[in-house]
Amino acid sequence: MSDGSNTTKNNRKHTLASEHATLLWVVVGVCLLPKLLNFFGADFSAIGISLHELHSAPGGLASLVGNPNLGFEVGKGPIIHALLEWTAVMVAFFTAIVAFSHFFTDKQNNAASVIGIALLTCGAMEGFHALTSLRIVEHTRDHVDFMPFTWSLARTFNAAIFMVCALICLRYIDRKVHPGQSRFDVKLMLTISGCIVLFAFILMRAAAVVDDLPQTLYAEGLFKRPFEIAPILIFIATTPLLLRLYRRMPTMLNATLAISIIPHITLELYMLFGSAKLFDNSFIVAHTLKIFAYGLPFYGLVHSYIRAYQRVNHAYYNDSLTAAANRNYFYLYAETALSRAARENKNMAIFYMDLNGFKEINDTHGHEAGDDILKAFAKRVQSCIRSEDCFARMGGDEFVVTIYGFEHIEFLRGIAKKISLLMKEPVPSDSGPLYVSVSIGISIFADERDLNQLLHNADLAMYEAKRKTSDHICFFSDDMSDAHCDTLQLQSDLANALDNDEFYLVYQPVYESGREEPTAFEALIRWKHPQRGDILPDQFISIAERSGLIADIDSWVMETACAQIAEWRELSDQRLRLFINCSAAQFADNALPTRLAGLMEKHQLEGKDLTLEIGEDQLVECAASCSNQFLALRRMGIGIAMDNYGAGSAAVSHLHSLPIDTIKIDKSLVNGSTECGQAKAIVRSTIELASDLGLNVVAEGVQSIAEFNLLRQLGCSGVQGLFLAAPMRSEKCAAIWAKRKKNEKTANITELLGF
Repeated sequence: MSDGSNTTKNNRKHTLASEHATLLWVVVGVCLLPKLLNFFGADFSAIGISLHELHSAPGGLASLVGNPNLGFEVGKGPIIHALLEWTAVMVAFFTAIVAFSHFFTDKQNNAASVIGIALLTCGAMEGFHALTSLRIVEHTRDHVDFMPFTWSLARTFNAAIFMVCALICLRYIDRKVHPGQSRFDVKLMLTISGCIVLFAFILMRAAAVVDDLPQTLYAEGLFKRPFEIAPILIFIATTPLLLRLYRRMPTMLNATLAISIIPHITLELYMLFGSAKLFDNSFIVAHTLKIFAYGLPFYGLVHSYIRAYQRVNHAYYNDSLTAAANRNYFYLYAETALSRAARENKNMAIFYMDLNGFKEINDTHGHEAGDDILKAFAKRVQSCIRSEDCFARMGGDEFVVTIYGFEHIEFLRGIAKKISLLMKEPVPSDSGPLYVSVSIGISIFADERDLNQLLHNADLAMYEAKRKTSDHICFFSDDMSDAHCDTLQLQSDLANALDNDEFYLVYQPVYESGREEPTAFEALIRWKHPQRGDILPDQFISIAERSGLIADIDSWVMETACAQIAEWRELSDQRLRLFINCSAAQFADNALPTRLAGLMEKHQLEGKDLTLEIGEDQLVECAASCSNQFLALRRMGIGIAMDNYGAGSAAVSHLHSLPIDTIKIDKSLVNGSTECGQAKAIVRSTIELASDLGLNVVAEGVQSIAEFNLLRQLGCSGVQGLFLAAPMRSEKCAAIWAKRKKNEKTANITELLGF
């Protein structure tokens, strides 16, 4: 998985580097092309000839900008100059607007806001220069040298702005990559920026009121033209900063910022060494390159904006872990497919899939192992479906597949079986091979035409597949909906059962097979429903667990059972152990040991009076995560029993590591032990292993004398079942326990229970 991810990242970096290199060569070509064309006789200054007659009329634009003292033809160069200047201003402003829009769309892209401010400032300076070129700024109309002076001043100022922009962007990247270790101080950068702005403002004010300005362009001698040299030096000094910025974050936006230095420096060189007079070839080329230089960040911003939009769109419609579609895309696709199926009379189906055993692996081996399973499952499912089908992750370990346009139901069954078969193969992981299975529920468009109901039906079928079928594949049928409605009604009634005092406890004796006398009782909950009568726990406990009511029910059972033991202890001086069933949710509660300690103190009980039972699968699931609670309970002397051993997935090799002192063999093994050799072998090996590990064994569900005798023969230390005694109300238990007074002769089982 990681190798594939690294390969994808390397390919993406290589593609970006190629794009940036291509852009670099294009920019270099654009900068050198005018010189090459000029070498072959191209005259860019002649572009304005067609505008001459249009603007040379008295009172027109040409009469405003024309000045014979500058030595150029009225109406030709100035108009082209004005057009180029204002185009550069508009490009700078428009790029700044795009930068701010990008920043407000992607708040994390601070570079966009910095670039926006920089280009907005540059555009303002270029606009001031453009106004002076039109001679409409107050106090400047009589100054021949003011226009070239503002050109150099604007270029110097803008070069400094680019340097500050590079420093601030580096600051943001340093703070993001190395928090608290930034190399550039914000206060220093703000001070530099303030000084540049103040210096420019002073020069502008001074230039606006001074009658005679020094000649700044076309002066004899290079060192007599400092305003032309300054921007070149600043741009050259900014280049390593922008290259460093690009190396730290090689995005298209940073690439265009770095590459834009090339046309900026080139246009200054055109003006410094190529232009001999105003509005000649090099002059026009330099002003054109200025537009190009401001347009490059625009391309980078648009490219970055598109990439950001693609990332947001991808994150909105795709699952980041498995690369499958997510819930948002599923609803978009499924609604469209459902409408199309209704319109074209086509078939459509939804698979609802859930991974069996995923939570246990996630808790035992960690989230990385769980992620490996999810990735492998997504890859295997996508290999089983068509490209036009939609595979989406709904959340956790639940996935859906939307299949459109199939002909026969067997096509769906074939896909489901293929997925189920692939998931029987181990998933490679750093923790070793991992094994999970998948339950698949299928609902078909012909049965239901509402998407939410269609999805709900597939969900019901999935739970039915998880509960009943051997291959864990189930198609939805109407009786599932009826059963679900009945479950919902039962859940609603269950919410009020505690308040209405509808629960009660019955107690089933547990016998030591050697002594033939009851030594313990198991507390079993019953629900006396107002309309349905007595309801057994297997009909409502799972509902209580799914609805979150199980914790309150467990607390009630524990409180009632502890109070009952205290009452029975007054009838006999012999100690009584009570088995109390608890859910995994109860053991997951950190306050369980404290609450039990309070109950024991309240009813004057000892730890050896209580044994808490938990189902085999639940114990395996929560053994690691609830280890602190188990350890605290064992220190208090409270016993822990694994219930229904043999009906779940606990491996024999795990018994020594589980926090238990008692194993209760499931009745399915006990009932089959007298007729099935394999069941008998499992019971025998369990009893022998428990003996070697120092664990007590209780066989549940004994229904015949043959089973009872076999268990005694195999050395089982405890038995319970209908053959010995059915669960009974507390009054009958009290009568039994009252006979166990000190030094009283113990009755045999048949006499004691009236068989």
